[in-house]
Amino acid sequence: MGITFYILSMYQENPANISTPAEEALTSQTERFKLALRPRSPEYIQYLTDIYRVHLEQERSLLAQRDIEDLKATGQFPRDSTPFDVVSNPVLQNIEHIVYGQVERHIYLEVLTHQTVLDTFRQNQARTWEPLSPKEIPVLDSCLEEREAVTYEDFVLSIGEGEPSESSAQTVLGTGLVVKGTTETVCFPICGSSMSALNSANGSENLGLSGAMSFVPIDAEWGNPHKQALMLNESHRLLRVDPFLTNHEEAEYLINRATGLMGITLKADPADALTRVETILNEVEYLDGDHKLLCRVYDPRSMQRMVKTVFALRDSRYGDKVVIVGGKVTNRSQALALVKAGAHAVDIGVGEGEICDTPGVTSATGNNLLTAYQIAREGLQIPLICDGGTGRQIPIAIAIGASVAMKSRALSGGTYEHNPTGWVYSNGVDGRGFKRYFGEASDAEKWYGKKFDPTGNDVMFLEGSVGRVEMDSRYPSITKRQFKMLEGLATACIFQRIASLEELQRNPHPDVWKYTSHAAMRASVHHN
Repeated sequence: MGITFYILSMYQENPANISTPAEEALTSQTERFKLALRPRSPEYIQYLTDIYRVHLEQERSLLAQRDIEDLKATGQFPRDSTPFDVVSNPVLQNIEHIVYGQVERHIYLEVLTHQTVLDTFRQNQARTWEPLSPKEIPVLDSCLEEREAVTYEDFVLSIGEGEPSESSAQTVLGTGLVVKGTTETVCFPICGSSMSALNSANGSENLGLSGAMSFVPIDAEWGNPHKQALMLNESHRLLRVDPFLTNHEEAEYLINRATGLMGITLKADPADALTRVETILNEVEYLDGDHKLLCRVYDPRSMQRMVKTVFALRDSRYGDKVVIVGGKVTNRSQALALVKAGAHAVDIGVGEGEICDTPGVTSATGNNLLTAYQIAREGLQIPLICDGGTGRQIPIAIAIGASVAMKSRALSGGTYEHNPTGWVYSNGVDGRGFKRYFGEASDAEKWYGKKFDPTGNDVMFLEGSVGRVEMDSRYPSITKRQFKMLEGLATACIFQRIASLEELQRNPHPDVWKYTSHAAMRASVHHN
């Protein structure tokens, strides 16, 4: 496949270490997928290293000729500093560090785009979304009755009973993790957020290529729809020149799939949303023919504006050109209103992300897990996305009925794609490299949006904070982060004695237990 199969013709001893023709003749497609999980040879890794080093040097030369303001809008050049930054002095990241991350990314993509996985995507695309039956989970009913505010990490799943329908996590990784993220969108169950501190054209391209949704921000410079269009166009350009797709027999399919997964964020304002969608459909080069624009209509405060915006989009001449995720939903009636307005998925998640301080500022909790359950308890008409607060307990969100967990720092933070792609900041102390990290309602984001207080020296209505994320040499790319999360979900399926996440999602009576603090401690790494 692609460079992988191309390189096999250059060496006699199968340096990619994926499968030989003889092995392929003797094995099923699922077994061939398992062969794709074998470690690659040093010769193959060196071959990829040489390719990506040349590619990165060419890309840096190209970007050096671009307008800096445009590069800021594509997440490829450092944004201006703010008074609230905790790291400074951005410098270009060492090219060898980036190449190392890109080579690892390439190898993980060989697995995530293996023919076995792509066949699963196609099978799911051919199926119509079927509403979920009502959920009944006694421990969550008890929490609702007692009016407890709980989080995903307060719960666990019991180990499944009986003989497993699938005993290999490797097989589940290849065939059991694809979901309907919206009624129109097939994807993996992890997606990127709209957070401007993390987003870049490179990140969107990598998520789209690997089969995950992402959303261009709308805050700060992306309030200008031309800048949103610019990021989408750059993501698509990166797809077209990506060495991974060179000679890839499924290149056009992967590019077309990625274009449906690279979305934008819209504010809940009918007039602005319509104008913005029109601008982007006119300016984004690939949005023609059958391609649709994935949109996340976002407003945690006014559901009335949200519903009106979704309805206006679906009722307009662009109604069949958009796929809409609506949120933030905080109760079942809001979800039903969005279904009626024409949304293709609903988004839940207020105040539980690690950089968000909405509960601290407002004394209000989104109680996101119980909100999701209250909706699912009556059956889900369209897919549900859980944004923020799932932590490592994504299987709990799936058990309640969610299709996708939206991730921010856990997916992108400290990677080379993290905005600004290929740059690092210093803490001014020991020379370690960092990336900036801040929420959508943080000091820094408000500063970029010019939402100053009366003094002009500070900002107003904060609901988030500013921090930093250290560059992680073990997890240098978004694709590796995604792959490792998918590994965990495959293992969860094995312990549930099921062959796919959809079985867990569609189980009306998942066996959910509440954690005590002591049980939580004992169930995680706790040695001295």
